[in-house]
Amino acid sequence: MCSYGFDHVDIAAPGRSILSSIPDNDYGYLDGTSQAAPHVAGVAALLMNKFPNLSVAQVVDRIKRTAMRMTTLDGMVEVGGMVDAEAALRDVSATRLRAASESGVITVFWDPVTGATRYEVERDGMIVNNGSATTHVHHGLLQDSGHIYRVRAFQGSSTGQWSHRLMAQASLMPTSEAVVLESPHPYPNDLSQGYTVSKPGASRLRVHFARLETLDGDTLEYLRVFQDERESIDEQLSGNYPNGIWTHWIDGDSFDFQLQTDASGRAFGFVVDRIEYFGAESEPDTVSFTLEAEDAALFRGAVENEHAGFSGTGYVNTDNVVGSFIEWTVEAPRRASAAVDARYALGAAARTVSLRVNGVVVNPALVFPATGEWTNWSSLSLTLSLVAGNNTIRFTSVTSRGGPNFDKIDVTRQRD
Repeated sequence: MCSYGFDHVDIAAPGRSILSSIPDNDYGYLDGTSQAAPHVAGVAALLMNKFPNLSVAQVVDRIKRTAMRMTTLDGMVEVGGMVDAEAALRDVSATRLRAASESGVITVFWDPVTGATRYEVERDGMIVNNGSATTHVHHGLLQDSGHIYRVRAFQGSSTGQWSHRLMAQASLMPTSEAVVLESPHPYPNDLSQGYTVSKPGASRLRVHFARLETLDGDTLEYLRVFQDERESIDEQLSGNYPNGIWTHWIDGDSFDFQLQTDASGRAFGFVVDRIEYFGAESEPDTVSFTLEAEDAALFRGAVENEHAGFSGTGYVNTDNVVGSFIEWTVEAPRRASAAVDARYALGAAARTVSLRVNGVVVNPALVFPATGEWTNWSSLSLTLSLVAGNNTIRFTSVTSRGGPNFDKIDVTRQRD
């Protein structure tokens, strides 16, 4: 993407270092809108070939509606995402995904789907049973790593369509702060005026223009330098942005830009109202950790290592009798909810257990869906209420078929 702006660009597409044909019967890597636009045109062609009865307006709507949302594109283009050919051809559900993140943790959430009995989350290609929760916490991630998600709802035995994709980074969210900086209103002719917005100690910074309005030929310019590639780009904004616009991120603690005007006329100029920045990394509000099954308390069960794919030194196979259980102890600094992912394997048929937290039954019939093979490991995501101090989380067999093989639980709770 080379052009941007909520009021000016509908959707993003790859536009940097695109392998392209060039003169003299050769190929080279090129940048620019001319490289990005053909990606979108190509998806439109695929849609019109597969669905010849779609109108132009329907093609446009489908491309925008099925875009892969990216947290880095929020406010940069209208749909906040990048064209997604597969999603456009398959279509998607109306479920809208959103995400929040911190260092090493991404939380994905969505609005409830009417009649949904459970949800599945696909994260980086792996499907996780999310139960009835409309929040999914993905933790233990490398800092600043990127991850892709989508969700589908189940209504009884009916499987819904996948949602659009969402790409998010496991990074601290930026700090937002109000600032005030304005040009003259209207700006004068033949102006070449420099401005600086700074936040001492920031490692990265971007600026929000609440209003930007220039005549054709008058520009607001800033330099964007790429650390990992061969060039820098002189970004130029010109025209009317009634809904405001964010700049790109700039490395460092100062954002320098210039307003350049000619003698052809005058317009409103700009108003800066906010900045976002990253500074020295602060300690996150939550902590994530793993508790292995082989370290848990057991009744009528054993630690085994026959089926591959487990973490730690083994997994727990509870006996196929009513009442066999596995119980973990989780310490919490205060009363609060915690995200718990129970990793398990289960052969050909689902099994039901009761779930107790601190001795209280919170779910008398928690279903663990089959994973197909005992070497196929999956996760069941839960949100549990913890109290200050030690908390017990117990899964108890309620039928003579017992429960699944338990590998571990991953817990994300508030930091001490």
